[in-house]
Amino acid sequence: MIGWNYPTHGNLHDMILAEKLHPLTCLGTLNGREKKALLDKGVVLCKTISDNPQLLEIAGLTDVEKEKVLEEIKSL
Repeated sequence: MIGWNYPTHGNLHDMILAEKLHPLTCLGTLNGREKKALLDKGVVLCKTISDNPQLLEIAGLTDVEKEKVLEEIKSL
């Protein structure tokens, strides 16, 4: 069984950090509507956005907003 903090080592939190597979829901630069638009199109991970920045067009972001999102992803 695996949970956020269970077991002590090798838990879900550790796996996310090790593989850098953060969910886009952790981004503070996206509001709820923008996150929902991406999730509705099957975009779940920040890595997916980082690899395909054009996906941010789904959320209707300006170029400046897109850059802020990409900067936040890089900082994770």
